[in-house]
Amino acid sequence: MNETNFPATFEALTGNAPFPWQEALFARFAAGDPPPSCNLPTGLGKTSVIPIWLIALAASPTNVPRRLVYVVNRRTVVDQATSVVEHIRERIFNPDHPDLRDHVHALCGIADRLRQLTAIVTEPLAVSTLRGELADNEEWKSDPARPAIIVGTIDMIGSKLLFSGYGDGPYHRAHHAGLIGQDTLIVHDEAHLTPAFGRLLRWIADEQRKSGEPRPIHVMELSATTREGSNQPQGLTDRDESDQRVQQRLDAKKRLLIRSTGDGDENGDLVGVSLQHELTSSKVLIYVRSPQDAVRIVEQLGGKLGGGAHDRVALLTGTIRGYERDRLVKANPVYGALLDHESRVERTVYLVSTSAGEVGIDLDADHMVCDLATLDSMIQRLGRVNRRGTRDATIAVIIPSPPEPKNKGEAKEKDAEEEKDPLAKRAAASLNVSIKAAKAWLKSEFLAGRLVETIEALRELPERDGVHDASPRAMRNLMDGLCEERKEAAWSPQPPAPVLTDILLDAWSLTSVSTEMAGRPEVASYLHGLTDELPETHVAWRKEVTLLDEARTDEATLRNWFRACRIEARERLRDSTHRVRRTLEALLILQRWVRTPIARKWLVSQGF
Repeated sequence: MNETNFPATFEALTGNAPFPWQEALFARFAAGDPPPSCNLPTGLGKTSVIPIWLIALAASPTNVPRRLVYVVNRRTVVDQATSVVEHIRERIFNPDHPDLRDHVHALCGIADRLRQLTAIVTEPLAVSTLRGELADNEEWKSDPARPAIIVGTIDMIGSKLLFSGYGDGPYHRAHHAGLIGQDTLIVHDEAHLTPAFGRLLRWIADEQRKSGEPRPIHVMELSATTREGSNQPQGLTDRDESDQRVQQRLDAKKRLLIRSTGDGDENGDLVGVSLQHELTSSKVLIYVRSPQDAVRIVEQLGGKLGGGAHDRVALLTGTIRGYERDRLVKANPVYGALLDHESRVERTVYLVSTSAGEVGIDLDADHMVCDLATLDSMIQRLGRVNRRGTRDATIAVIIPSPPEPKNKGEAKEKDAEEEKDPLAKRAAASLNVSIKAAKAWLKSEFLAGRLVETIEALRELPERDGVHDASPRAMRNLMDGLCEERKEAAWSPQPPAPVLTDILLDAWSLTSVSTEMAGRPEVASYLHGLTDELPETHVAWRKEVTLLDEARTDEATLRNWFRACRIEARERLRDSTHRVRRTLEALLILQRWVRTPIARKWLVSQGF
């Protein structure tokens, strides 16, 4: 093992001094003992596993896998992780930059050690990003000995690992499976979101070890909300508990208030509570579970704020096109403000988001307002507020208040009978409504049982004068105190996964067989589980469609046209089929109305 000053090298690569847990993780990597999981509260730098692995590889190449594959299930997070990696590489190979003059020795040292590992003398660190329709620069393929960092989505990485790479030919499928499946550390970020993929990775690693593979994969799961326990996970050390920086983040002030909707208008209450921060020049994050609710809240905020709302309200959902998402990340002032920990705003800004903004993205809000979600989602949401522990954040959780039955007298008479249902009784107590109203809500809300478990767990947080302590330390203590049954009952449901066998792997590995083959299923269900989701529709619109229609283009020409000018992911909007159909039907009604004489007269009177 080469002599390595880890603290100096880590600071040279990242610009930050390491936490004690990061030094402990480096020691485990360098000793050839990578942990199976890394369980840490949000805001303590889990993604630093990348530079830690790189320093360990340079220090002890015989003990550390030659490639690191970083897998996430969000396109935005893939791009964010890629930026982090490219920043690290830029520092290594441009140490003469004036800002790096204090780190020249450490940066040149790690660059020299990486060069010694390559078989072909080129830039000694490959960085490649694999996500849908983004061109692969192929740096990771050219030299198997070359250290490489590969960032990609579950579909792109998982399909390649199972000899089924999307868009790959027969030769490349075997080639890619070999590179990803040998001498590789696979880091599965936010593993609690995709448990089926985690089980797949662990099964492959176990099978390789049973077969005596000399350089098998190592799997490391990252998450602040680990669903399943593991042996010897990496967490905070005793030194972390006494580190001032760690203490500041663990004890970050997050005052949680639980409020019931007054008149059943949940969106209205979310908007009203959010606007209470209007005069404080704050960054406010609003979370809701439904994309349509998110759109309505943006519209209501715009109406309340009036002129200038466009620059103060932003929307982030998983159903917007990649084009709008890219614009949001690169140019939107609201999104940019929440990404910048140090920035302050002159006027309060509001980011309305669904689960698309809950994990992986380094958002840092001053305050948060949200609806009730499952416990794992709530933990992730809380991690996007006051991440550095430098503020006094307020979190308002709006819980539903189901309407009472019209005949209240009858409801009271039946309450005694309804009390035989323990879940309805608990829901009534949590929501402060009658048992009958709670039972009706349980029937109408798919996640109702899990939401009841969540609200009961949140109410166990330390409380003073109706305000709960939701700091990372308090949340960690809460999770440590919950039994596995209660955690599972409050967690989001996970889809079952099909059974994996060595026969299946053999079938997938027969890449020279190009025809359909019995016993060789598609790999999607092994990556994501047997999901029972509603059908989705992808929508794209282009100006040339009108021209092609007017030219009465035949089917063969249309096929050739879109083969040459294919519809990319950034152009597509993805949403549930019933919502797409409902929207298109509304547009058709509007189009017919616009063509009527009365409508035309009204439009002219309005200056259109």
